[in-house]
Amino acid sequence: MDEKPKVLCVDDEVHNLEALSRLLRKDFQVVTANSGKEALTILKNPENQFSVIITDQRMPEMTGVELLAASEKTQGEAIKIMLTGYSDMEAIIDAVNKGHIYRYIAKPWDSVDLIQTVKSAAELFNTKNLLRKKNDELELAYKDLKSLDEAKSRFMILINHELKTPLTSILNFTSLLENSQLDDEQRLSVNHIHRNGQRLRNLIDDTLMIMRAQTNQIRIEVLPILIQDLTKILDASLFHELEKKSLTLKQSIEEMNLNTDPRLFREILTKVFHNALKFSPTGGQLSFTIVKDGKDLVATLSNPGQSFDPSPYLTKTSIFVTSENIMNHSQGQGLGLAIAKMLADLLGGRMTISCDDGLVTVSVRIPNQVSDATTVESSRRR
Repeated sequence: MDEKPKVLCVDDEVHNLEALSRLLRKDFQVVTANSGKEALTILKNPENQFSVIITDQRMPEMTGVELLAASEKTQGEAIKIMLTGYSDMEAIIDAVNKGHIYRYIAKPWDSVDLIQTVKSAAELFNTKNLLRKKNDELELAYKDLKSLDEAKSRFMILINHELKTPLTSILNFTSLLENSQLDDEQRLSVNHIHRNGQRLRNLIDDTLMIMRAQTNQIRIEVLPILIQDLTKILDASLFHELEKKSLTLKQSIEEMNLNTDPRLFREILTKVFHNALKFSPTGGQLSFTIVKDGKDLVATLSNPGQSFDPSPYLTKTSIFVTSENIMNHSQGQGLGLAIAKMLADLLGGRMTISCDDGLVTVSVRIPNQVSDATTVESSRRR
């Protein structure tokens, strides 16, 4: 059972305190004080947390206004109500200005009105207290988020220096070995080292891309690009992969100009293509279209493949999501579509995925932005 709200009633007339106690004790814990001085002593006790303070205005030694003003130091969040006569207008104004009074109640009071007023005051106290706690939680969460961003930045520096530097040396030396005199077994071993080194470098680059996107460190440069020249948009290795898996590509590209960041747009399409090539069966066909929809560009790639639930890939937590059992050596790390979505969001667009009758379709909508040939830092947190 919830504890009743605590109310402090202050009046120099004992019969008034008794009347207030009788009215309020059903719904509240009522504490009484016969003077402002006694009330302040009660208020200073850290074990006392009052939701509502009710005080008479005209008391010897200390007025109600003076008491309410002094109570701000110890119980500033308590809701204040003052009892006063109609002739005390100056006191009412002072109570509003100095004591942060919630309401004044004229003597003689109406019992129903007084009870309802105190209940409303207690509800207001609870609401304000809950709001303060939520604000404190939000502030703490913001500090944690800021610390996380700082940790990500330090992690990026660590990856760049402690991982990419030695990995670059490994790849450079394996390239030298590939061009030297090796027997078949040695060449096979060097090829394995180089291929897996490339995979590790791609993983590092993708991880850094995600970190930069999440910490607002990706810079967007809006430039005009000619869409129909597909060979300049996509990585040449994609076409090599098409041949390797005997895949055919059916494409339809409308002639249009698009103002966007060409580097990020190319990265989006590359990630989407790599994902399609990775999971398409040998000998299948990919369908790629680019059409103009109003001022936007819509790029769509469909490939044959096993159906999966696309919803996790379209959320902010889609990083490292795969449709395979990771313990069975999945083909990817779940980063390609996550990066494509992040970059599409950064460009003000969106990405959708659908699976229907063994056909997986990824569609990316990119808006036509104003090209001013200036570099704009992304301020959108994803």
